[in-house]
Amino acid sequence: MVGATVNGMMTVGVVQLPGMMTGQIPAGASPLTAIRYHIVVVFLLAEATALGSLLFVRLAVGRHLTPAHQLRPYLFRCEPLHIDAP
Repeated sequence: MVGATVNGMMTVGVVQLPGMMTGQIPAGASPLTAIRYHIVVVFLLAEATALGSLLFVRLAVGRHLTPAHQLRPYLFRCEPLHIDAP
């Protein structure tokens, strides 16, 4: 997920023209101001993706690993699927 965000950031300004930036220029804002806003928004999106990924990993570690950083035993239990026939 994060890799896609980094790859997407490589094309920013070359291929993408976001709605906020293209809306600001016809409204009379300086193109440099519009570009600054665009850069801020792109970095905020990347930061939100990174923080969301870190939060997910932190929650997953707490749930699936023991304090010794081993997988919890219940993850290895394989019980047969019981389907009640009508």
